[in-house]
Amino acid sequence: VTLTCTSASDSGGSGGTYEWKKDTTTVNGATGQTYDVPNTDNTYAGSYTCLVTVSTVASSESTGLSLSATVAKPTVTGSATVESASTATLSCVTTSHIDAAVYSWAKDGNDLGNANQDYVHTFALTDSGSYTCKADIGGIQSEDSDAFTLTVQARDCNKPTIDSGTVTPDTDTVAHEATYTVACVETYTLVGTSTMTCTDGTLSTAPACHLLTLTCEDAVYALDGGDLVISCQYSGTVAPTSIEWFYDGSTTALAAGGSIAVDAGSFASDAQTSTVTITAATIESHSGEYECKATIADADAITHTVNGHVRKAMIVDSSGNDVSQVSVTTGDMTVSCKVEADENPSFVNWFFVDGDTETAATVTGGTPDTSTTGTKTKVYTVSAAFSSVQEGTYKCSPNFGDTHSPAATFTTTVGTITGQTCNFAKLGDSVTLTCTLHASAAAKSVTFQHGENAAADGTLGSFDDTNKQQDGTIVKTADDLSKGGDYVCEFTMATDATISTTVSLGVRGATIESSDASSGTISKIVADTTSLTCKVDSGSRSIKWYKGTTEMSDVQITDTTYDSTGDLITQQIVSITVENTSDGEYFCKGDYYTDECTTPHEFKSPTGVQISHIQPEVTISGGDAIALNSAYTFSCSFTSVTGYTPSVKWYYGQGIIATVGKIYDDTGDVKYSGEFSDNNSKYTITSVSSIPTANFKCYVSYGDFLFKSSDAAIPLMYISTAPKAVNAVEGAEVKVTCVGVGTSVATITFTKEDNSAYPNDGVDTTDAVVDGVTETTGVMTINSFSSSTNSGSVKCTSTWGQSSTSKSFDVVNLGFAQMSTNIWTVVGGAAMVVCKARGELYKKSDYSEVLMASDGSTMKPTVVFSFEYQATGGDTWEAATGARYSLGSVGSQGGILEQALTVSDIAAAEVGQKFRCMAEYTSDPTKQFFGATITSTEMEMKLSQITDMTVSGDTYIGRTVTLSCAVTGNTEPTINFFDDTQPLADSAFFEEVVYADVASDSAGYHRTATVKIKGMPSSALKIVCEAQLGTVFLSKPEFMTIYHDCSALAYTQYSGGSAVITGEISDQMDNGNRVVTVTCPAASIAWPYGVSSIYGQEITCDKTVGTFGRKKLKACYSYGKRKRSADNQTSDEMSQEVEAGITDEGIKNTFSKFHIYTSIVASLVLVGVVYLVVHNRRKRSATTESRIP
Repeated sequence: VTLTCTSASDSGGSGGTYEWKKDTTTVNGATGQTYDVPNTDNTYAGSYTCLVTVSTVASSESTGLSLSATVAKPTVTGSATVESASTATLSCVTTSHIDAAVYSWAKDGNDLGNANQDYVHTFALTDSGSYTCKADIGGIQSEDSDAFTLTVQARDCNKPTIDSGTVTPDTDTVAHEATYTVACVETYTLVGTSTMTCTDGTLSTAPACHLLTLTCEDAVYALDGGDLVISCQYSGTVAPTSIEWFYDGSTTALAAGGSIAVDAGSFASDAQTSTVTITAATIESHSGEYECKATIADADAITHTVNGHVRKAMIVDSSGNDVSQVSVTTGDMTVSCKVEADENPSFVNWFFVDGDTETAATVTGGTPDTSTTGTKTKVYTVSAAFSSVQEGTYKCSPNFGDTHSPAATFTTTVGTITGQTCNFAKLGDSVTLTCTLHASAAAKSVTFQHGENAAADGTLGSFDDTNKQQDGTIVKTADDLSKGGDYVCEFTMATDATISTTVSLGVRGATIESSDASSGTISKIVADTTSLTCKVDSGSRSIKWYKGTTEMSDVQITDTTYDSTGDLITQQIVSITVENTSDGEYFCKGDYYTDECTTPHEFKSPTGVQISHIQPEVTISGGDAIALNSAYTFSCSFTSVTGYTPSVKWYYGQGIIATVGKIYDDTGDVKYSGEFSDNNSKYTITSVSSIPTANFKCYVSYGDFLFKSSDAAIPLMYISTAPKAVNAVEGAEVKVTCVGVGTSVATITFTKEDNSAYPNDGVDTTDAVVDGVTETTGVMTINSFSSSTNSGSVKCTSTWGQSSTSKSFDVVNLGFAQMSTNIWTVVGGAAMVVCKARGELYKKSDYSEVLMASDGSTMKPTVVFSFEYQATGGDTWEAATGARYSLGSVGSQGGILEQALTVSDIAAAEVGQKFRCMAEYTSDPTKQFFGATITSTEMEMKLSQITDMTVSGDTYIGRTVTLSCAVTGNTEPTINFFDDTQPLADSAFFEEVVYADVASDSAGYHRTATVKIKGMPSSALKIVCEAQLGTVFLSKPEFMTIYHDCSALAYTQYSGGSAVITGEISDQMDNGNRVVTVTCPAASIAWPYGVSSIYGQEITCDKTVGTFGRKKLKACYSYGKRKRSADNQTSDEMSQEVEAGITDEGIKNTFSKFHIYTSIVASLVLVGVVYLVVHNRRKRSATTESRIP
């Protein structure tokens, strides 16, 4: 960096001496106008200044120039694309001095650990990315270069060569991540992965084609029970990893164990043989396909299938059962040879085997009977008939034309058996069955087989060599009929050949059963029937019936069943009607014989049927006594009879109770609701809300037979008698009766509804037994009924031990209805005193429901009213009778009786008079009403009146005043104002009437109305207040006297001459009148003296006149000065008059003359005013009398 120092004193830059400083330190050798700062490291950074000296005159030091060192941002250069595995160079280029630079490189932001300017590297595919570098010179580090993107390109791969194989695609090279596919030519097997992938010039491992083979027989054979041997040889240059065998498509390889041996072999000389050996092979388990599978690593397995065949021959009887011995009793026999193999034999040979010698046997037939294909083999069956059969061994030999032909042998025994034909046993007896063998040699055992049962060993007798016979026996117990039938007696010879015959056992037994039960005791309801069935499964010639040991001769046979021959009875049914005498055990007996066995055999049913009659009993029961509105349950008990399903029905009176459990009254309404339980054997009334009027009973049906219980009633504990309500008046004696009905004496109590104590004067109880129940009567007494303590809901409770029932009723206070305590009237009018009392009997104490008589009418008491009054200020009550008192008729409205007393000609002095009424109630215990005479509260006579007329404000001409009218009366008043007789209509003179809210209290209704008069007129004013209270009209006038305002009136004071001196003036208002007085100081006089009729030392303005009259106020004059008056008097003369007037009677005369004059004038004015007032009063007819229509 070059710095230049410029100075005006050395404009040319050649004549001065320069000095350079860095951070105040002189830079050695820097004496020129310019200074080159080395660009090496940060030590040259700082503040540079210069100083110029020209002709020994130094300039001031220049301003500092700050210099900082930086390294220029480098640039990465090089090839942007390189091939994988090639070496390339990236360079970090900067314009700064780079001699001492240190470099750093980064790829994708990760440090590469290279400090050289050039980054030389052999690049792989993973080296593609973004490269940056930066330079550091003397501790000054540049910023990162711009990113340089480098792409590393992968290399191609060359096509491989595969022996005995082909490669696709057929191109010399493939690109990175492309593939070659290898396939082997026919008969060769690919070992390894068929696909070769190119990865950056290198192919994945190449596969190889090998010649691999499996050599096996297509089929192998074994005889049934022999060995089945299967083997395969593997050939190839690669050893197999395994050789396995699979049977009949199974995915599980055969494993050694049991009858199977597996030899996998070992690989040697490019070959390996594997063998499976199956011992005791059978068609079912071992015939089928065997797959040999050789597995080679990295190659497809090679397989070969071998068919394994097992062949079998056997001797079967006509049922197809395998037989090894055949017994011959006639010398002839027919047997079948059954061959199972993979194919049918060409033919079948029969031989008689005597030791090692086989002689062809002579047979007839020999052609196949059947030839079918089984699941694994073909089945070939051929029958052959033999004659002149010898005892010994015979052989069946099918021929398949190869060495794998099976054979089957069987042995024969020649002999006969005879057996006993007439074997008979009664049911439960034991019998010995015998059969006899006729043969050339003795048997080694004998068995007897009955039906499907297993053969049982019999007892073998000794062999009779002379007669060539031998007996076999067995003992059988005929414990049930199933023991009868055919028994196969079979002798087993020493050669294991068997000879058999059949012997029969006839077991005869009868069984008896009822249609109601197979055995045991049959309980039947009297008149019911049962059927007895006698069964003889083996048949009987006849059947007889017995009751106990007595044969029944009159038995009723309803059905007889015979066997297919029609000769033997197998079943007979008789009908028995059960009676009281039918109890006993019943049997049946049969007999049997045949044409071969002609001796009859009788047999009896070993057990009988016991019949017993039943007379069912049905009873009804219930619980303990209950209170009304409680639940009650009846139970129906009845005899349980086997074979019968009882059905229970319930009756109330003569009517059946519906299945829903409801009992209806005659009107169809529900009387009781109930429910059934325990299969209808119980009936519960959920709430016995009323006393039943009928009894209950239950009916039980056993099929068609019906039995009923006796009648049953509900034992109730209830209150039979209690009032619906009690009505009483204050002070009456009350008696209330409550009767409890139950199973014992009850305790009768009376309480409030909340069970708290009810005030009374005792309860008397009595009891009596009526119709089997106990009635307890309780009578509660109240000596003096009190509405405050005795009114309300009362509960009568009847208690029996822990049980109780209650009935509630209201005690109602009868008395006066609400009456006004004020009697309103006007003077001269009439007053009406109204007495109101309740005139109906009530069921509820809140009077919400009345008592009704049986005819539907309202129950009412008998009431008589009377009235009394007490004079104003008096203390005694007198009967309100006489000419001025009149009684109206008794009326009724809403259950309230009313009677009015009219009092006429009310005088003002009677205001405050009191009245009261008496109501005499007559008791009627049949209606639970208890009367007395009661007295009402006092009623006071009051006047409806205008109580006040008030004027607010001074009634001066032009002033505004307010007039208020207050009214009190018996109803809400309406108030109007009138100007004399005309309504106030001049809105310019009167403001609208303002009404206060109506107030009411015990003294009546109160209301005040006001009217404002905005400017008082100059003449007198009469305002009338008129009030209307219902039909009553009241009026009251207010006369307003009009006054003048003297306060603003001017007055005149004498003011003549210079002798006037100041006096003290007093100007006072007195109740609207104005008095002005002058008081003169000493040595002065009020002047003028001689004319006092028009001047005065005190002058007055009367508010009724509004003027000071003719008088003027005197002035004050000094004694020493005089003034000539109008009559030319001198001052001295006037002074003498004044002095004389003060001292003698002269002044009095003067005043008297003035007084007479003014009195005459005033009298004339007063006469005129009186005339106007009287005239106006007559015209307006002001009256305070009340107008009563």
